[in-house]
Amino acid sequence: MNLKQITTVLLLSLSFSLSISADILDSWIEDQLIFSDSTGIKLEFSYNIISEYSEYQMPGLFTLSADKEKFIYRLGPKITINDGSTWYVIDDRTDQVIIQNPETNLLSDLKNWFEPDTLKSSIYNQGNSKFEYIFHVSEFSDNVKILFSEQDTSIQSIKFSYQLSEIIISDIIIQSVETHDSLFIPDTTDMFILDIRE
Repeated sequence: MNLKQITTVLLLSLSFSLSISADILDSWIEDQLIFSDSTGIKLEFSYNIISEYSEYQMPGLFTLSADKEKFIYRLGPKITINDGSTWYVIDDRTDQVIIQNPETNLLSDLKNWFEPDTLKSSIYNQGNSKFEYIFHVSEFSDNVKILFSEQDTSIQSIKFSYQLSEIIISDIIIQSVETHDSLFIPDTTDMFILDIRE
């Protein structure tokens, strides 16, 4: 699963994390639009992959700057950092960093997920209970099922099929955080650097 697909699922889920009512959601988007314009967003999660032959889990972290131009995305040993103009893809296992031009489609998508009209136009249906919603995400052949907690309407889990595996994103923690430009500058000391920018 690539960065764009995971990011789409997480940001879609984030937009619904404080309410399961469309009316409440609409007013919440208008009033707050995902925390505030002056702070960044941090998502921590557990990414579980279950197939017929194996099952494994990776920790995940996604931090988005307040201006929605920069991000850090970590899934297991791989880290992608966008400083606003350049992408750094780092692999902790090999101490390698690949420097490349940003994927412009993804950057444009990130900004769009924080626009009220984009969030309100998300296609979804209620699932088997009032705490379960099924979303249509165009990057997937299957629908994405989001289950909310009955106690506090926080997100309990996100489930979907990808290729021949079932993906479960759980232990999701969403926070508003202060971000500084220095956070999005990778330390490439003692790393093998491959620069593929054009």
